[in-house]
Amino acid sequence: MAYQTGIRADSTLLKFFEQCKEGKVRMGKIVIKKEVLSVNYQYEGTNDWKSDWISTLPKCLDSFEPCYILFRYSDKNEWIFVTFADDLAPVREKMPLAATRATFMSEFGQSFIIHNWHFTNKHDFDLDKIERKLAGICEKPMTEVERQLDYASRERAHVPMPNVFPMQTLRGCTFPIDRDALNELDNFKSGKINFVQLSIDVLNEAIKLEDVKENLEVSKLQSAIPKKQPRYSFYRYHNNADGDDKIFFIYSLPPSAEVSVKERMLYSSCKLSFLDNVKNDCKIEVSKKIEVDSKDKLDDAALASYFAPEETVKRQTFTKPAPPSKTPRKLIRDLPQTTAI
Repeated sequence: MAYQTGIRADSTLLKFFEQCKEGKVRMGKIVIKKEVLSVNYQYEGTNDWKSDWISTLPKCLDSFEPCYILFRYSDKNEWIFVTFADDLAPVREKMPLAATRATFMSEFGQSFIIHNWHFTNKHDFDLDKIERKLAGICEKPMTEVERQLDYASRERAHVPMPNVFPMQTLRGCTFPIDRDALNELDNFKSGKINFVQLSIDVLNEAIKLEDVKENLEVSKLQSAIPKKQPRYSFYRYHNNADGDDKIFFIYSLPPSAEVSVKERMLYSSCKLSFLDNVKNDCKIEVSKKIEVDSKDKLDDAALASYFAPEETVKRQTFTKPAPPSKTPRKLIRDLPQTTAI
């Protein structure tokens, strides 16, 4: 399912869109800064689109700064739309760009976009490659649905191979777990502590240790979960019903007003790969995964309810009456006659 950031074009960007459609702009570079779409570079251009392409692309690009490119292909309102996200760019910058692409295209106007590409390298902007790409598309006209399918297949082909940089995959993104956090997870596995809490360091793209408790009572679990910051928490709960210890993974996510869009996306995207690493590297088997916000209760009754046996309600069935041939024969006697006086 696609994740929508909620980032939309403001009045300044909408005014820029109007200038584009009036033919006053040949090329524009749009970036996301502090969850706002802003024009980073624009070029009025000449009557020769090839000359304008060479003059601006890829010179205005930064490998560490993902962006959108709008380029007017002809004198008419026919635009090339490019999503540029280099493999070297931080994952935290690429994710909002990918999630906002559909909204951006919709607000600019999909009817004005004749070519929609996704590039992961500056060399993809070489003019000879662009001309071959344009020639290949012109030889085979496609419907809007075919364009979307073609874009999806090319986007899958551009998924980067594993390297030293954190990368976005089909399952989300993977951040390393720092040494202190791994040590405390080992202590949690061995039973030395019963609560460990971790957070995502957005700046350094790593998962770090936040808090540990040697013997946290279930009555104090609620207060150990922050109300204004997202967290990953592990808690060993002793179930009195069967006498076993259950390991909870608690993904706490405060309301959207308290957390930035970028943080919400990172915590959501890292969760699966993080749990896989905890299972494979730390050998921690999670009994129950739950997601809570600041309003949810985390007490003994709430945790015990996840393991309470389901009550089986016996369903009343309709009793079919026996057929006449199976019922016992009834003897009907005549009533005694009475004489009138």
